[in-house]
Amino acid sequence: MSKDGREIARKLRVLRHADMVGDVSKTCRYFGVGRSSFYRWWTAYRKQGEAGLVNQPPIPKWHANRTPIEIEEKVLHLRSQYHLGPMRIVWYLARYHDIKISDATVSWMLKRNGVNRLPRGTRLRKVHTKRYNKQVPGHPRRTRGRRSIGHRRRTGGDGCWSNRTPPAAPRGAGEKVPMLVAPSAQRTKRLAKAQARTGIALGGAAGSRLSRQMAMPVSGDTILRLVRLLPEPTPSTPTIIGVDDWAMKKRLRYGTIIVDLQRHRPIDLLPDRTAETVIEWLGSRPGIEIVARDRSTEYRRAIKIGARNTVRIADRWHLLHNTRVSPTEQSRPVGGVRPRLGHVRRPVLTAPGRFSHRTDRGSDIRGPNAAGWHCRRYR
Repeated sequence: MSKDGREIARKLRVLRHADMVGDVSKTCRYFGVGRSSFYRWWTAYRKQGEAGLVNQPPIPKWHANRTPIEIEEKVLHLRSQYHLGPMRIVWYLARYHDIKISDATVSWMLKRNGVNRLPRGTRLRKVHTKRYNKQVPGHPRRTRGRRSIGHRRRTGGDGCWSNRTPPAAPRGAGEKVPMLVAPSAQRTKRLAKAQARTGIALGGAAGSRLSRQMAMPVSGDTILRLVRLLPEPTPSTPTIIGVDDWAMKKRLRYGTIIVDLQRHRPIDLLPDRTAETVIEWLGSRPGIEIVARDRSTEYRRAIKIGARNTVRIADRWHLLHNTRVSPTEQSRPVGGVRPRLGHVRRPVLTAPGRFSHRTDRGSDIRGPNAAGWHCRRYR
């Protein structure tokens, strides 16, 4: 039994008990019901029968802002005859009857009338649509002296479009041109390619601003989507590469970067900087002729094993660094670096009264110390 059925049965028991006893006060005290409620039930039962005993919501039967009954009838007709959903009903009423209504209102109408769910297996029925011509954005194509305009059809759905040519379309004005426009595309292939190249050069937001100035308006998200749809380029086998390390997280995780020195572009990133990983990478690319590296022992061993026939050179930065550091290293008074120059000492004197924490233990100079000067190792 439903909730309304149980409520009707309870109220009928109260009314029959009062009729049998003949005293409304005793009946109300026995069932715990107010006398005003009893008389309201008794009046509704006498006028409407058992239907009057159903609980009614505490709102007016007809609200002042309620949708007119004529519109509600149209909504129910579209639902029952064509099995349309709320959004399709809203579109149909706005297009053909100039009636503006929200999809939430339509949903409440269908729920209130008990048709918010269709029977199982019900299919959508087609409604009549209007065909019209719309030029596809992009560079126009001329056929027989006329500009080609694709024939467009808007279906009864929620803003769905299709590039379908009707059977009776004039020849030369609505035929499919797959080499210019892809099926169901919103722009020509040439325009899509131009916008994608703009996105590669500038990115999404900046590419959108430039495209708007070039009479090719497009959003930044669309530009990024067109860039992702571009086919990945097939890189040629590099012959001159550079091997160096790069920091995934500084001082914690490092990897190996491979750079094509002819195109000045990175071509691969390896997860670590061990010799085994570099050996495996070099072994799968036998066309490499020259390898530039730094002074890492791991890379030296990897190139020596993985690419034996290649020419190994030091990169430009280390060559310049060596030329700059070499004279400085020769002038340092460190016996372990340059034994033949160990006897050369260049003390740096500090002002009297200042104590130097860096004392030259191997220096034989004692005169300045006695005079109040302190000797410090040259750095």
